[in-house]
Amino acid sequence: MSIDREPRLEWIALEALAAGIQPRSIQEQGVRRLVESMQDDGFLPQFPIVVSVMEGGYRLLAGHHRVEAARRIPCVKVPALVYTDLTSDEEWHLAVATNRAHEAATPPTFVDDTELVWKLMETGKKQDVIASIMGWKSNVQVSQYYALKRISPEGWKLILTTFEEPMASKEEEVVKTDLTTVKTHRSPFNEGILREIVSLTHSQQVELIKLLVKDPHAKADYRKTAERYKARNNMKAEAEQTLRALPHEMLARALEEIDKGYMDKEWLAEKVSGERFQKLMQQLLDEHAEKQSYRLYEGACADIAAKLEPESVDVIVTDPPYGEDYLDEYKTLASIAGRLLRPGGSLVVMCGQYHLLDVGPLLRDGLKYHWCLTYLTPGHQAAQIWSREVNTFWKPVLWFVKEPYTGGKWLGDVAKSPINGTDKRYHKWGQSEEGMADLIDRVSQPGDMICDPFMGGGSTGVAAIRKQRKFIGIEKDPEAFATAELRLAEATTKSLLPDAKYGK
Repeated sequence: MSIDREPRLEWIALEALAAGIQPRSIQEQGVRRLVESMQDDGFLPQFPIVVSVMEGGYRLLAGHHRVEAARRIPCVKVPALVYTDLTSDEEWHLAVATNRAHEAATPPTFVDDTELVWKLMETGKKQDVIASIMGWKSNVQVSQYYALKRISPEGWKLILTTFEEPMASKEEEVVKTDLTTVKTHRSPFNEGILREIVSLTHSQQVELIKLLVKDPHAKADYRKTAERYKARNNMKAEAEQTLRALPHEMLARALEEIDKGYMDKEWLAEKVSGERFQKLMQQLLDEHAEKQSYRLYEGACADIAAKLEPESVDVIVTDPPYGEDYLDEYKTLASIAGRLLRPGGSLVVMCGQYHLLDVGPLLRDGLKYHWCLTYLTPGHQAAQIWSREVNTFWKPVLWFVKEPYTGGKWLGDVAKSPINGTDKRYHKWGQSEEGMADLIDRVSQPGDMICDPFMGGGSTGVAAIRKQRKFIGIEKDPEAFATAELRLAEATTKSLLPDAKYGK
């Protein structure tokens, strides 16, 4: 941004000056040095202030320190370069450029530029306009300086002190100007080094700022510690997401472990959570699951079932994949049921009508057919079977028992999902929580151990827990397992028994 109008030099009365634009705060030490200089030589005309004409007087653009010193002398009039017909953006640009050129008694620092960027952003000016005002080539510098707004107020105050007070004799230098001789020093802080900590917490920022205030040469330790804190903060964010359904005290334990620092190295090496972190998350999830009477296992159902305690399950309620390609899964399911079900226990399994007559015989291995229940799926849950030209609004639920079966309770053989109720949000083949709860309520008793070897997104487990049953879930797909793990944790944390959603 350039100003194509030439100013005129005038002596103007101090009382005609309005506060105007002030790119940075007035520094008392600079004013005192100027007072000493003016007491000897007066206000030299070769160093005029800069103003723009406004109604009833002048708007001060540059020379705030000189004007303040002149008022203390006092002076009645001061020399000024007077501009007319400037836009607001031109006034700001002129104020910034002129202050940098003429305020050598108190040389501008990067904190002055930073606070000015903050001020301009707060007035609503666009980044490209601010870049032009500041004399910068791109908007990137504006955004980088504005990002320093995320430094804590306490930390920023500490940074400011390093520009106000000498730090060490070898860091001092003498700056000679036409106005006076200034003794200044170099601060260890600049935009680049502070950029490394803007994403940290306020307490972490203050700790690192204090480190450099105490020892300006400790930049290596500063950067190393900043990187460790970033790693921990990333792990904490991941822990908060993974454990968000667990009680707060369990998350607090995770955060405490992360702060011990022994997981830093793994994260810094790969920029992702490592084995130790994942082990900690799984430990806390398993601990919560055990307390809430459910257990979840990731892996193939046959492999997992082989490791579980035999005859430890009252009812298997499950919805395996349908279709000819998955018929072998029903053989596997019969084998699992024969191992895990207690004598008299039940296998309650959904299947599609298309292969209903094929599925039945596959489940007879060690089990006895007991009944076929109906699971209603009204509304948009209806499936269109194009090859048979049928819209189906129900699913068969085959009920097999492990002998000797001595009976349980009378039940109605129709379970129902709400209209348009599914859990397709959690799994592409998912059933609704409400429908599975209705089915579980019919085929089991409170306190029973329910197992779903094809857990999917976890609807069976959520329904079982909310119906005051215990639950074992098995799922081989890692993404579906993680979804179910979170849903079960949420179900036990947010809705403790007795169940309010589905009734007692």
